[in-house]
Amino acid sequence: MSDCRVNCSNITELLQFNVSRAAQALQEHADLLERMRGQLNQYVSLRDEEREGMVEQVEDTIKSIRSAREGVEKAAREYEMLVGCCLARDDYMEALLGYYLMAGSRRERELLSAASRVVDVSEDIDGIGRVTRLIQEVLVSVSSKVRRGG
Repeated sequence: MSDCRVNCSNITELLQFNVSRAAQALQEHADLLERMRGQLNQYVSLRDEEREGMVEQVEDTIKSIRSAREGVEKAAREYEMLVGCCLARDDYMEALLGYYLMAGSRRERELLSAASRVVDVSEDIDGIGRVTRLIQEVLVSVSSKVRRGG
């Protein structure tokens, strides 16, 4: 393939590295969502004059969540490239991507909806949709390129 930029002789290590990167991004994503949940709960309990500092904290956390989401996106793109070039799949990687589709993106969307009362999150809601579509396309693409061994 003309897009291949990898040496497939070490595909196992490349897949393991990509899985580790995706797992780290997803763990960071989950931790940040939990932090934002706490910040939003604290925001609600504060008086109006005390809320401004909390708004800044929520905005910073949203920026970090965006970065973690971009890490998941990058890992998904890399996985698709590895599968396309080397015709090798990884069940754990596909499970991680499936987790983001089924749980991570849903939790993020719920929390961002709650945060939308505090800050503008429209760009992030769009980002969730973009990454979700990408992951769906990647999972379909890899399943059409390589069948699982039996």
